[in-house]
Amino acid sequence: MISIPVPGHNLLPIIGLGAAVSAAISYIVWGGKDGRSSELKSRKVAGLENLGNTCYLNTILQSLAACPKFILWLQRALQNNQFKDKREDLAYKLSKTLQVVNDFSCSPIGSRSFSPHDILYALNNCNWTDGREQQDCHELFQFLVTELQADSETLSSSVALLSEAAKLDHSPKKNGFLEQASLRSSIDAHLPSICSRGSELPFRGLIANHLSCSMCGHKNHVSYSQFDCLSLNIPYSSFGLSSLHQMLKTFTQVELVEEVECSECSKMIAAEVASPTKRSHCRTKSKAESLEQPSSPQPICRRTFQKQMTLAKLPQCLCIHVQRVVWTPSGAPMRREEHIMFPERLDMSDFHHITGVRTADNTLISQVIGIKGSSNFMRESKSTFIGESFLKSPKGFPVITQSVNPVPSVGTRNSSCNTRPSGHSTFQYQLMSAVVHMGGATCGHFLTYRRAPVSLDDPVSRKWLCISDERVTNATLTEVLAQKAYMLYYQRI
Repeated sequence: MISIPVPGHNLLPIIGLGAAVSAAISYIVWGGKDGRSSELKSRKVAGLENLGNTCYLNTILQSLAACPKFILWLQRALQNNQFKDKREDLAYKLSKTLQVVNDFSCSPIGSRSFSPHDILYALNNCNWTDGREQQDCHELFQFLVTELQADSETLSSSVALLSEAAKLDHSPKKNGFLEQASLRSSIDAHLPSICSRGSELPFRGLIANHLSCSMCGHKNHVSYSQFDCLSLNIPYSSFGLSSLHQMLKTFTQVELVEEVECSECSKMIAAEVASPTKRSHCRTKSKAESLEQPSSPQPICRRTFQKQMTLAKLPQCLCIHVQRVVWTPSGAPMRREEHIMFPERLDMSDFHHITGVRTADNTLISQVIGIKGSSNFMRESKSTFIGESFLKSPKGFPVITQSVNPVPSVGTRNSSCNTRPSGHSTFQYQLMSAVVHMGGATCGHFLTYRRAPVSLDDPVSRKWLCISDERVTNATLTEVLAQKAYMLYYQRI
């Protein structure tokens, strides 16, 4: 019997193997159940070459690449032509570098390591001098964000509230328009210049400086200062244990300042001195006698004031610098090696400050945002006032009235004011990167622990990486939280 061969019979195993390989490739390319998994698998973090003691630059670039809100702001700022001249070149090269860092497939050569010589050259053009010597990454961060914000347009800090609306008809006008000098804010504070909406750096925040007399309760104008990074001291502990929350609490705690001139106490003393003189004269002085006897100068009264710094505006990206280098009595630098406990999720509610306006009866109508006062002089206000919507936060905090007298004792807290609406997450932050310095007080090496990148619209990745210049390895959250952090990067949730 002659067997007739069937065409393709011996090719069945090969065809089956080819189908399996094709299915595997399709799974890798298009992903499993989620089509976006291919994007996550293709996005690989690139290491950065060390160009000679440039680990401080590499760790800043890796940390900024781990903050999606900063990357989005940088892209929009470039599209809006926010930067000029040398800073435009710096911003452009920084954006391209961060893009390659988060996905080395974007590199022209597709290498797993990338040279940051372009960004280093742009920094030198902006007067950053490295000299190939070891530098501090905190100093570079401050320099970089200052340069990026330098060209932002500013607006006047005077803001008119609705309570001034009745005065506008009598205000001076020019060509039918109100003059800006006639508009004044009703907020009892000195406000700094602010950037136009959308152009402000995500790391930019405001610190409120409060100063009040411990005797009469008079409060000086609240002054504000900008910050891009919070530098916190490590508190001394007998057990050698400290936490980031404790460091923030120390930063915002009330301090006593001696020998501060109090204008209100000086006025009260002057009135008391003048009152018996008025009673002893039975007749009214003539106008000529009043001109002949010049009034005595008002006495200057110096008191102990309470000073406190709070966070008036929390940024979208919060950078925290742990000051580990201290100076010994002999003048030599020394590095502190304590481990600072820091959380993956940080709640900044307790360190936000109270805003408000003063009414005609010298009552401060305030918005409770975190700094608690004494329950003896704080009460809920059911009445409304003009401009109330200006002070309300998106979550609608309660409005209270705070009388000027009496003054609460230093450090008093009102537990009843600590209640917040359920589900409140306005002041919640999530850890994005942690910088570790290995070495002594004057030399060493920087490591970066950061989250793996995802697309800007995706949730934050749970995968962590440990990066030392060109080397990129996997890490766990437990390993990250066990590090002796030098800088921490949080992003607002």
